Amino acid sequence: MFDLTDEQYAGRVGWAPTNGSFQSFVTAMRVVEGEDATRAWLQGMIANDVQVFQNNSSQVEATGRGEIDFGLVNHYYLLRFLAEAPDFPAANHFPSGVGALLNVAGVGVLGSTEQQDAADQFVAYLLSDETQEYFSQVADEAEFPLVAGVEAMAPLPSLEEIDAPDVDLNELADLEGTLQLLTEVGALS
Repeated sequence: MFDLTDEQYAGRVGWAPTNGSFQSFVTAMRVVEGEDATRAWLQGMIANDVQVFQNNSSQVEATGRGEIDFGLVNHYYLLRFLAEAPDFPAANHFPSGVGALLNVAGVGVLGSTEQQDAADQFVAYLLSDETQEYFSQVADEAEFPLVAGVEAMAPLPSLEEIDAPDVDLNELADLEGTLQLLTEVGALS
């Protein structure tokens, strides 16, 4: 990720700083690399003429049109395009370290529930092979499955192949700090 500030990538990279997953990524960068390194990266990206988009889909579209070479997006946005047009001219790449942050969707049951059995059944349903296969095999979702034995949608790598950062996702709670930093460097207005 830090290489993208190099002049060889000037004007060739897109991002969507209003996107929640991008903000999570920047929060993870702050946790893993520190505030100063993250500020320097953001400033370097801006100085390197990063292209700003409203969302991830518009970055994928721009990549397909050749307007940018890289878009900092979640993997499944491209898979949606490929489901509609298998020859769409783009490919997913999974960087190492903080650039390979895996956001996790979770479920919990309140201890105060009066419907414990129904809640437990719902959690069991979400973790069933059938539901995990749906979330991992449908192009609109294309999530990484959490249940052993359920495969990710091709051509996604397995979770073991991704060099994700070692970060406790609970440490990503300081979204306000990230929004403040993004505003200070001029990535958000």
